[in-house]
Amino acid sequence: MAALIGIGILLFGVFLLTVSGIWGTLLAFQESTGWGLLYLLIPLLGALAFVVRKWRKQTVQTSFLFGVLGLLLVLGGAMVGVVHEEALVSHLKVNPDGAETSLLSATTNSDVSSAVNSAGQTGQPTRTYKQTMSIGYAAYNQEDYQTALINFRRALEFKPGDRLATEAIQNTEAIIQQQQ
Repeated sequence: MAALIGIGILLFGVFLLTVSGIWGTLLAFQESTGWGLLYLLIPLLGALAFVVRKWRKQTVQTSFLFGVLGLLLVLGGAMVGVVHEEALVSHLKVNPDGAETSLLSATTNSDVSSAVNSAGQTGQPTRTYKQTMSIGYAAYNQEDYQTALINFRRALEFKPGDRLATEAIQNTEAIIQQQQ
């Protein structure tokens, strides 16, 4: 649900940025053809120069503030999505036998092993390449190299020959060898 909210915020921000850009372009062309061409041909610097020079006009201020609001919403929506994905990945652990366990509900070693046993009986849901790589990276960052290796190998099954998965496997295997 949080991911959908993040996407909604992001899309609304893109909408505001688009409206602001079109509005600013129209205002620049209304001022003069030179300002309009500058605004279009040199997007950031031309727009910034136009806003600074014509700041006293209410419509220019409003157009600029719409753009700033849109940019903030895009960044905020992206952050909601990133935070939600990191939280999801950090609370999911895949064990060598393929079972999943939620780290939120497992507070002691006995809780973890019982969660692993029950999860192993229910089977493993279908994942995508991206999800498997994310789980692998999360396990790698937690220094759970066996789990990371398993997930990187699964990701390689989704995309045979994938450079990222192959490098992740090589790096993880090198660390496992160093530890032995």
